[in-house]
Amino acid sequence: MKYLLIILAIILAVTGATLVSFWPNQPKVGKDVLVTINGHDISRSDIQTNDEFGSHHESRSDFLDSVITKELLINEAQKLDIDREANFRKELKDYYEQSLIKILMERKYASLHIQVSDHEINNYLNCFGKTYTFLLLKSRELPSIEELKQKGTLNSSRFEDLSENLQLALAGLKPGKRAMEFETGNENYAVLLQKIEGNTVRPTAIKTEQVRKILEEHKRRQQINHWIVDLRKKASITIH
Repeated sequence: MKYLLIILAIILAVTGATLVSFWPNQPKVGKDVLVTINGHDISRSDIQTNDEFGSHHESRSDFLDSVITKELLINEAQKLDIDREANFRKELKDYYEQSLIKILMERKYASLHIQVSDHEINNYLNCFGKTYTFLLLKSRELPSIEELKQKGTLNSSRFEDLSENLQLALAGLKPGKRAMEFETGNENYAVLLQKIEGNTVRPTAIKTEQVRKILEEHKRRQQINHWIVDLRKKASITIH
């Protein structure tokens, strides 16, 4: 009887193994999987949607249809080896670099602590109506007073007729003092204030909070550009 039970167990084991080997394979679908396309599972986390089925104006079927279409097009592009082409790799590299810079700048902006005092606001508003005479010189870094006097271009204008950037550069200066104003790209310039004439005529159309925002953005831009200049100074750069 004992030997009969052993033989029966062996037969059952062999039969079970045979059934398993010939039984159709059933895909194991995870809880997070939305759809499987050509054997590739796509999960909610892969798509990174903000809600379960895409936008609020999109039905579940429409959303899944867009996901399937996108995956099929990607598969077709890969079959044609588009992802191996030089143009594609260049575009991918450009996007990668731009994304890196974008995230870096967002974090740098978020780390800045900008404060504008009431005195700074009043000082800016008190500049209106006065005539400013100054020397202007395009430069990457702040030049000496002697260089500004030798190479700078002489300008004279009422404060309200100046560009906003020049207003911001001159507003905090006293005669005989210089400052560096950073523009976008390489359009950076230095100013040397020579004299201020006339009386204050404060504008009624400009509100205090508006000036505060202008000064805050100016300080933020100046700090960012000083940071970039500092990066250049610390770096090892060889121009061939």
